[in-house]
Amino acid sequence: MVEDTYTLEAQKEVEETFPDAKILVSTNYGRDWSGFYGMAKVAGLKNYDAVFLVHGKRTFRENRFHGDKVREALVNFMFQDTAKFRAILSRLRDHKAGIACSSKHVANDRHASNHPWLKELSKRIGCKFDEKGFDFSWGSMFAINSAVLDMMFEAITLKDFERIEQSDGLLPHSLERFPFLICEYENLRVDYL
Repeated sequence: MVEDTYTLEAQKEVEETFPDAKILVSTNYGRDWSGFYGMAKVAGLKNYDAVFLVHGKRTFRENRFHGDKVREALVNFMFQDTAKFRAILSRLRDHKAGIACSSKHVANDRHASNHPWLKELSKRIGCKFDEKGFDFSWGSMFAINSAVLDMMFEAITLKDFERIEQSDGLLPHSLERFPFLICEYENLRVDYL
């Protein structure tokens, strides 16, 4: 198990609950993606069949935090019952599916502010980015085939993450969408469940 923590209290709780956990404390920039990138590099996540992306960070906008209901729904989607969890894992193990995600949190990306990064990332993996828009699961919580994750993280470096306040058009928003483009490029299914 790998845990990305943001407080010493949370780290201590993880250590007590999961004594074999590998813990990486990361700088809090790049939202959940820079920490996850660091964990993937340290933990060797490509050695796994699938990885479940789960995070607890909320977005602070308009003088309040957003995201509690969405985060709770997405966590419940993946872990509410053992049968669903095993079904998701089974889909990703067949190596024909790249992502399994909630059908209730799907949007079409037409935000031009994300396109410069998406064009650059696509170029880095050798595919062409089509600006027509594409579906993705928003909220950055889904199950992903480790080969897709590896391809995604080979296209970036920690230096790519902007060290400024989060907004549309920065790398983390593009990374939320990029694995869906990789699936299209690699002819892998995205299973909306």
